[in-house]
Amino acid sequence: MTLVGSVGGAQSFVRTLRSESDLYEVRRDDEMSVHALATLAGNFARGGPWFAINPIVAGTDSEAPRTSDSASGDEPRAHEGSHVYSVDPAGGVMEDDYTVTGSGMQLAYGTIEGQYDPEMSLDAARDLAVRAVAAASERDTGSGNGVTVATVDEEVSVETFDETGAALDA
Repeated sequence: MTLVGSVGGAQSFVRTLRSESDLYEVRRDDEMSVHALATLAGNFARGGPWFAINPIVAGTDSEAPRTSDSASGDEPRAHEGSHVYSVDPAGGVMEDDYTVTGSGMQLAYGTIEGQYDPEMSLDAARDLAVRAVAAASERDTGSGNGVTVATVDEEVSVETFDETGAALDA
């Protein structure tokens, strides 16, 4: 999950989502799907006290659920695999191949939309994401100051770099 907005609100939001996800798992002996987690995040954003947050929820669903994702009234998992959702501050939830949030998002989208290919490798997608942050950092003072790159497949990998150039060289 990534967040943009108020730090305190974001931290509280993440703690609440983690608690609800943990409760779901204990009660159902099954992990909450990424879709259900994104829907729950949207419900919390719409009805909660969190201000000025715009989270991205991403993850993989590796197997079909034993139960439906009824924590938020949703249907069972539509499909296995990787998912990326953006949650707007009003609680709207949208799934896409990629998403961007933050003050430099228009600049980052410009970089991604011109070069994204649904068939690209994970390494190529990672490099494209870093180039998008670098492009946003050049023109937007609220973007950059390093980059944290998270890749999600069978494993989760998180790398933090002080400068986008270092991330491109890695």
